[in-house]
Amino acid sequence: MPQQYNTIQDVNRPENLPPWEYNWPYDGGCSSYRTYFGNTISAENAPTTGQGMYEPYEERKWRDTRRENGYRGRTFPPYRFTPFQCGTIKVQRHLIKKVEGSNSAVNVCYQEGATPKISGLCTRVVTRTFNKGPRYTQWVRCSHDYSAVTNYTVNNFVTSELNAALASVETDVSKDALCSFDLLTEIAELKDAPKLVKSASSDLLGVLRGLRNRYGRSVLRRAKFMTPYQMMRFADKAIRKLGDEWMTYRYGIMPLVYSYQDAQKAASRHATVKNRKGRAVSPTPTGVQVPGPTTQFRRTSYEGNVMFRGNVFSWYSSDELAKLAGMGTNPLVTIWELIPYSFVVDWFVNVGDYIARKTSANWSGQSWACLSRRESYTKKVELHRIANNKTLPVNNMYCTGWWGSSSMPTPSPVVLQDPEGYYPLEEVVTDTYSRWLFNLSGAQLTLRPSLNWRRMLDGAVMTNNQLRSFMRSL
Repeated sequence: MPQQYNTIQDVNRPENLPPWEYNWPYDGGCSSYRTYFGNTISAENAPTTGQGMYEPYEERKWRDTRRENGYRGRTFPPYRFTPFQCGTIKVQRHLIKKVEGSNSAVNVCYQEGATPKISGLCTRVVTRTFNKGPRYTQWVRCSHDYSAVTNYTVNNFVTSELNAALASVETDVSKDALCSFDLLTEIAELKDAPKLVKSASSDLLGVLRGLRNRYGRSVLRRAKFMTPYQMMRFADKAIRKLGDEWMTYRYGIMPLVYSYQDAQKAASRHATVKNRKGRAVSPTPTGVQVPGPTTQFRRTSYEGNVMFRGNVFSWYSSDELAKLAGMGTNPLVTIWELIPYSFVVDWFVNVGDYIARKTSANWSGQSWACLSRRESYTKKVELHRIANNKTLPVNNMYCTGWWGSSSMPTPSPVVLQDPEGYYPLEEVVTDTYSRWLFNLSGAQLTLRPSLNWRRMLDGAVMTNNQLRSFMRSL
């Protein structure tokens, strides 16, 4: 709930020094002497205190109270596939305190002594000198509203990345639930498998030998005498060769590895099949450059992640049926996979996934599918303040009647530290969870570019090969 605070808060306010005097002892015949302060010595007053209002802490909780079982009358699935929401958001706000103080500091000097008779003469002798100080007033000026200060968001969660992660989880878990191993497509491509294995093996040996022949010491010695044109042709040939090996690895060797793994997954199915997929999204840097140390600004940053999970629980009448259902025999999926460069289209539009989910048969007796989103991150808003150190010169104040010409040394100046740096303004801790059901065959065609570094390298190699073929045809 809102709280009231003082806009001016004391940090150091020294006590007032009352009037002071000291009568010096003296021998007979000598006159008395005294040192004194006639008035109270007060510290400099801080500015008038004002009042402000802010809410230092706020917490909001919610939890769905619905208790709907995903499948009544049975003891499975082992966890509920029902819509559900819960969450907590905690907001911690801070006051920013700016250091202020007196214009100067005072060092109050006292002196005590006596007036004895020495060799028949009355002589004044200082017996003790002391001081109280330096004395100064220090306070802080508090504020919480810096909304007018320019804000720079250095990282954030990108909506397109969140949507892509959710769509990826939904697609992957749906395809695994409907078909673990695309048997029909594997049969259609079986005639190329022995040739691919043989080609990959021979190419691997060729790469190792080629590296020795192309980059050995003798080649490097010959390179010293090559013309620029010869060196360009040599480099182009090497790049094309490496590109060919990369494409053999990506689309010749790895598909066989993935097919073996998928076949094992389909063969290990039982009457109850659980499919799970997950993907976490972290904040993405915005590329914003914050100003230098001489500028006051706000900085907003995020720490944590958003986690998407997909779960499908399927029940089959027997283990054999579950294994058979895992072997995909969808001719439409096979036709699409056999179209040249169809996989490139899938990088941008989910045609293959759409066909698989829309046209694949669900052989399970019962199935439940849900997606969940877990937000677990902290938003930090900080104020960058410039250095505002304040130096107070120290002045010596001597008592009345100070005897002698010697004075006390002036103390070093007092520095009120108010350094440059980031000061917390607000912290918002988000911990929310939401779960909802979805349809395994409820796919939609969407434009969703998905280009990682491997696909970008694939595209570069294919573009280079196609461009060379086109140039030869001219």
